[in-house]
Amino acid sequence: MLLAANSPWLDWGLLVIVLVCTAVVVRRTFSKIGGRAGQTEEEIQHAESTAERRIGAIEVQLHDFAREVEARLETRAVELDALVAAADREIVRLTDLLKISSPVRDARGPDITSHLASNGSFTELSGAQEQMIVHLHGAGFNVSEIAHMIGRPPEDVNSILKAA
Repeated sequence: MLLAANSPWLDWGLLVIVLVCTAVVVRRTFSKIGGRAGQTEEEIQHAESTAERRIGAIEVQLHDFAREVEARLETRAVELDALVAAADREIVRLTDLLKISSPVRDARGPDITSHLASNGSFTELSGAQEQMIVHLHGAGFNVSEIAHMIGRPPEDVNSILKAA
């Protein structure tokens, strides 16, 4: 301190050194906060163009993915339309077959259960009715339920199922 008290130049010199060091530290701190420390204008433009290219590539990929999904949905819709059309044709075919195989007793629809002969006894079942019994059994209905639906005794249903 004795030297500092005798020489005013030393006080001023130390003060200048402290101020210069503080300025350097503050400048480096603010340049790091800005995130552009040490980058030239050319480097910044290159980084921006690279980011724009990446964004463009991602947009193209997203557009391609959207087109692919849309194509899949349209393909499934066409397949579904074809299946519905095939089902409609099958419904018409089966309805025509039922009209041919059994007469209509009332306006509600065809009677596919049984036919009474003129003497009150049951007639033989048609091929379509026998197929219906087999399909009902395959669908999980038991003999008594099928017999009730057909309007025939369970023995007749059993004999048709055994023959099938």
